[in-house]
Amino acid sequence: MRVVTDHAIVSDWIFDDLAIPSFLARIVKATEVRGWLAGGEMNIDQFFMPLVGGVLIGLSASLLLLLKGRIFGVSGILAGVLIPKAGDTAWRVAALGGLVTAGILLLMVRPASMAVVSVGSHWRYIAAGLLVGFGTQLGSGCTSGHGVCGISRLSPRSIAATFTFIAAGIMMVALMRAIGVLS
Repeated sequence: MRVVTDHAIVSDWIFDDLAIPSFLARIVKATEVRGWLAGGEMNIDQFFMPLVGGVLIGLSASLLLLLKGRIFGVSGILAGVLIPKAGDTAWRVAALGGLVTAGILLLMVRPASMAVVSVGSHWRYIAAGLLVGFGTQLGSGCTSGHGVCGISRLSPRSIAATFTFIAAGIMMVALMRAIGVLS
């Protein structure tokens, strides 16, 4: 067994000794993760806040499935509010209200976690939002429905959709960095 004491060689050790496929290693090496593994500053907030968020999302999704028999797919919940059906709107409004309330509470408790770095005009964000909305209709769900609920139910369609979301995101970030939009 090899013991690594120098943080600067940890990332190389991970890629070399675990035989990660070279294309995947190149993608990971190109990200911020490599810098963090190589000895960047670590603090508890890097792990604690995402852990708390993940637990709350999982708990919310589980409770909605247990109590209402519904999947916590936010795009579907929003669509059900925008195009309401009789007797099927109140829980949707409550779910969306909970998301907004959680965001407001987080802003009050940890304002720095809601800092936004703007890259371009507001029209870019509007166009991106419309494209995401189109994508969720095309993919029959969003990251919350497929990624959180679908994968936990071992749905092959959700596993494929989530893989596609992540791959497309990685490719888009790589493209944006390559053309100089992101640093």
